Amino acid sequence: MDPAVLYFWPFTNALPHRDLQVFSTDRRNHLAIKVTIRAGEPGERFLQRFKRICSKDGLFKEIKKRSFYEKPSEKKRRRAKDAQRALRKRIARAERARKGK
Repeated sequence: MDPAVLYFWPFTNALPHRDLQVFSTDRRNHLAIKVTIRAGEPGERFLQRFKRICSKDGLFKEIKKRSFYEKPSEKKRRRAKDAQRALRKRIARAERARKGK
């Protein structure tokens, strides 16, 4: 099954008009995002909100990352690179804070 399939289920205790839950599932982790369609909201606007929520949560990056196998050595190299980047960011923030005082 495609990792970005959308499932629509009605709320159990919701108003009868257009209140829906949207689940975006990944078979490995069962990720879920709940978005309520507002009364009178166009479908395009709802999809924009859904995409914005997914991108902020990092869902698209996660799906893209998991779409291909990553060897353990590559994963280790990527994590080390990410750690170095985070350390440089922390150092830069600390220097900016020191200059600001």
